[in-house]
Amino acid sequence: MLEVAADNLAARTLYYNAGYVQAGRRRDYYRLPDGSAVDALILHRTLPHRIGGPDVMLTGRQTP
Repeated sequence: MLEVAADNLAARTLYYNAGYVQAGRRRDYYRLPDGSAVDALILHRTLPHRIGGPDVMLTGRQTP
């Protein structure tokens, strides 16, 4: 997961093209010098499963 300012079109385009999708929004999260605020977008991406690779448990041990 990551956050990006809603008004940062270049970063949003980069992330969307990399497969990220919006999972949420934090209203008025970033404060600007003029006193206004910008929302933060919460993005996430599901990583593809490696075909033929070993499955790894959260403990770090490989499963047979």
